[in-house]
Amino acid sequence: MDSYNTLIFLSLSIVGTVLVIFVTYTILKHRLFNMKVFVVGYFSFFISLIFLIQFLTSSGGAKRVISGSLFIMTVLFGIKLVKSTIKDIEDRKYIEELGDDLVVVNEQLRQKDKQKSDFISIASHQLRTPLTAIKGYSSLILEGSFGDVADKPREEIQKIFEASQRMVMIVENFLTMSSIERGRMFYKFEVLDLQKISKEVVEEMRVVADEHGIELRFNEDTGSTYPVRADNTKIRQVVHNLLDDSIRHTQEGFVTVSLSCSQHGDHITLAISDTGKGATREKLKQLFRKCESDICIDKTHKETGAELFIAKEIVKAHRGKIWAESEGVGMGLTFFIELPQVKEKVLT
Repeated sequence: MDSYNTLIFLSLSIVGTVLVIFVTYTILKHRLFNMKVFVVGYFSFFISLIFLIQFLTSSGGAKRVISGSLFIMTVLFGIKLVKSTIKDIEDRKYIEELGDDLVVVNEQLRQKDKQKSDFISIASHQLRTPLTAIKGYSSLILEGSFGDVADKPREEIQKIFEASQRMVMIVENFLTMSSIERGRMFYKFEVLDLQKISKEVVEEMRVVADEHGIELRFNEDTGSTYPVRADNTKIRQVVHNLLDDSIRHTQEGFVTVSLSCSQHGDHITLAISDTGKGATREKLKQLFRKCESDICIDKTHKETGAELFIAKEIVKAHRGKIWAESEGVGMGLTFFIELPQVKEKVLT
């Protein structure tokens, strides 16, 4: 009997030692000093111990076979469970490390994006001053402020004026984009007549339309005003950007600008329609998104994708809505701007 008890004790000792060594080794090897591994390992050990005791104390052959089989299965399952727990902890640790790396990368990208915006802002400011001077002096020459100009030089100076005007607007778009990205977009709101602003922008863009062989129409509601609370410079930029886009995408025909008031007089809608190439439903969804790569650039029309994105952000700041509609490719396109109408007197 003593020898039998000794055999049981030795067997239990061997099994316990093996399991303890296995769990300890895996923890040290993988550096997983984790309570979860300890709990799973020693829980498996005690379950295996129960089946081992049943195996050693069973008198019948069938019971011994069953107990022995359960013991072996429990040991194997316990080892697999411990390995699975270790793998789960390793995976979580790896994911946490990836998360930390992602935070670092995101911070680096944010810094680079800030540096890019700062560079664009500085470069654009440096460009705007000489371009404004070129535009101003060429305008004075065309107006005859420095004396009469012959027809041939006048044509070339006109081209200089138009090119500088276009460049000034491009620089303005870059500055606006930089301000939006850095969260430094400031507005000076006042009550303005949207019809007057739109008409003035149309007249400024008429030369560009003539160059493209496009008729530019403005449906004026004589004697009426369309009062909105807006930033004069910014809302002009919106109308200019939309008009510029419509003209450049219209090979022949016309571009029409019109305004209307809602039935209840709570908002004003500006519509810019063209007879250009139109757009698919998928393209309409992407029109006002910010361009991040060369995929967004239309090399045919020299677009950078900034104009419509800027227009959307400015309109949003005016508590308005902007969208586009088209019947399909080749069916033209219409831009819509909807702004809240105010009852206050328009500033002249």
